[in-house]
Amino acid sequence: MDLNHLNTFATVVRLGSLSAAARAMGVPTSTVSRQLSRLERTLGVDLIHRGARRVSLTEAGAEVLARSQQPLRELQTLADGLSSGAPRGTLRISAPTNLAVTPWFASMLVRFRRIHPAVRLDIDCASWMHDPIEGGFDICFRPMKTIPDSPDLIARRLASADLRLYASAAYVARRGRPAHVHELAGYDMIAARMLHGQPMTLRFAETIVQVEPTVVAIGDDLSLVLSMVRAGAGYAVIPTPVVAEPLASGEIVDFLPGCSLPPLEPTMVWPRRRFEAPRVRAFIDFVIADLESAAPSSLLI
Repeated sequence: MDLNHLNTFATVVRLGSLSAAARAMGVPTSTVSRQLSRLERTLGVDLIHRGARRVSLTEAGAEVLARSQQPLRELQTLADGLSSGAPRGTLRISAPTNLAVTPWFASMLVRFRRIHPAVRLDIDCASWMHDPIEGGFDICFRPMKTIPDSPDLIARRLASADLRLYASAAYVARRGRPAHVHELAGYDMIAARMLHGQPMTLRFAETIVQVEPTVVAIGDDLSLVLSMVRAGAGYAVIPTPVVAEPLASGEIVDFLPGCSLPPLEPTMVWPRRRFEAPRVRAFIDFVIADLESAAPSSLLI
């Protein structure tokens, strides 16, 4: 099996089409098609369905992709380390939109590339809840509680943010506030997917209580959750720095004063590798050093 053909296959799947893969690889589309066909002949199976605009994986293709990602990344990392000690190549980063749109994140990426101009950044916000290894990412930013417990991953906590229950003043005026945590089930909750799927653990009046909320909507993005809260759809669990402005104006209020949740812990996670590419090590060190001088509230997930 030609490993270049396997890498071409992975590139086609990641970018969604043969033409996009060809542009990224700097070769004609016919070369990509030929390499893909040779790989399919070698394996004796069809790997993709060739659509008019995008390709899709066959069942066999999905299995080949899943099993080949880690070996391909290891070989690329080894090649990078052997060819040069300087950071270079593509750094694949997975981050939720809430983090990616913060001024700190964009500024950090710009400053990193000024120091390491040979590194190309590939930032994925759509797949941030996927498994870091199966997704083929070099670096992932996640809330600590969403990271799989795996010996193949290394995690570094970056900050901490208080979580509280917030609702719009209009919602409170219409529905009132609960007098106790056990009354929360009678109110509508808007849930961030990363915090959904398990009972809420709340601290109220020095007592730890688990509550099953009535969730009426779930969103992948905290920005969407906050927008729905501001529109009066219900209450939500939100990091306090995120609501600083609407809280100060009175648009958003503390839905259950005196109630708090375990803090959110934004975390950087990356696959444990025998050979760590210089670009990965350089980025990890840069982020850690940069956050030492940044306010913790600048890192919000």
